[in-house]
Amino acid sequence: MKENNHIWRKARKKPIVVEFREVDGEEQIETREGILTARQEEDFIICGVDGEIYPIKKSIFYHTYEVIEEKDMNELKPLDLDFGEILKIIEADFGDYRKAYEIEKYIKRCFRVACEFYLKYKDEPELLFEEKREYRVILAHLFGDEKDTSRYNEWLFKLAFKSILDEELKVYNE
Repeated sequence: MKENNHIWRKARKKPIVVEFREVDGEEQIETREGILTARQEEDFIICGVDGEIYPIKKSIFYHTYEVIEEKDMNELKPLDLDFGEILKIIEADFGDYRKAYEIEKYIKRCFRVACEFYLKYKDEPELLFEEKREYRVILAHLFGDEKDTSRYNEWLFKLAFKSILDEELKVYNE
């Protein structure tokens, strides 16, 4: 959309989990912007990603957030890789311990290479730009003149682990 020589771009809110609670009656909340009043019938109190506390209108809350039930919290916990379990599954499928062992070694190598790639270029877009010329166009498109390393690191992580994440790697602001 273009309006008065301004180009409107699209953005999606990151899937960040925050905590919130009901308001008891009317509460005065000290925020970065000063003291704000939260009302029981109108607001929730939310704890943001940096630990900041602030009131939020219930109507805005329900448009912006999806309440996570306690039983669904397990889905948000990171899982440990249990190569012993992976080995058992592979051995059961192939019936050959040596073949399962080779596959396990291959999986570990893939993870190690992806981790090393990510850690080498994390917070270093200039280094990636120099060493991996095939990403120049993407990096220029990602940043232009700005240096937003959080967006770069998110993109780099997806690049390093794209086969594991099994998702399309998209260039920002397409």
